[in-house]
Amino acid sequence: MKNKITNFFVLFSLLFFSNLVQAVDSMFVMNKIGAKTPYLLSDVRKLTFPAGNMLVTKVNGTSTAFILNDLKYFSYKDYTITTLDSNFYNDETNLKLYPNPVVDVLNLSLGSNNDKSIEISIIDLFGKIAFQTNSIGDKNISINLVSLTKGIYLCRIKSGDYVVIKNFLKN
Repeated sequence: MKNKITNFFVLFSLLFFSNLVQAVDSMFVMNKIGAKTPYLLSDVRKLTFPAGNMLVTKVNGTSTAFILNDLKYFSYKDYTITTLDSNFYNDETNLKLYPNPVVDVLNLSLGSNNDKSIEISIIDLFGKIAFQTNSIGDKNISINLVSLTKGIYLCRIKSGDYVVIKNFLKN
């Protein structure tokens, strides 16, 4: 009974406080292959994270499991993911984030000289931007993440209309 009350309180708090900031009625899970799974929040009973997985349990009792390492993102916003243009990246694999997991400093290697403006955002699993910066012409970028709490984050690199998102773990 205590678990049910706790789960209800967590889900209620998530829904209530996220609605104070912005009207949210959906969540989206995108895997690395590109398959996006949308959920109406009114259909979600609970989210759990057992042993490196994310388990979405719906009100009707059905569940879907996602392996966290196979996720590109989990968000309450519907991000459009495309590969950056060939002048910025030859392909998404040129973007490297290390170390993963990160303790204090996250390093980004863009793989080629960048002469375009890029926006780098660190986003928590609730869709809140925890850190944001802009860069022009940098091939290697270091981001100090000492102030972030432990958890899973997304690193979004945006150039014009093109976006690449990679996940990482903060220890």
